[in-house]
Amino acid sequence: MTKCNIVGEHCFSKDKYPVTKQKENIKFEFKVSVLTGISIKDDCPDPDVYDNITLVCKNYVNFMEKNYDLMYAYDSLTCGDGPSRGCLYVGYWNNGNV
Repeated sequence: MTKCNIVGEHCFSKDKYPVTKQKENIKFEFKVSVLTGISIKDDCPDPDVYDNITLVCKNYVNFMEKNYDLMYAYDSLTCGDGPSRGCLYVGYWNNGNV
């Protein structure tokens, strides 16, 4: 089961980011790489393949008149994996559901 959390969650106002009645799942649109930047060509996995997803920044970038959120996805700490071996994605946090 994927845990979803928000960096500085106590800073987010419910008025600013209202929860809608319709549940909308997290969606990854583009992968972010140190070497290539935001890649349109890389395929993004489904968010549920990760153990943890953290919303880093809401409305991080505006591309083609759409606002995208920045998220960090990683697996739990096992066999050398963990937070240090995750991936950055831009997409839609929506309601923070997987």
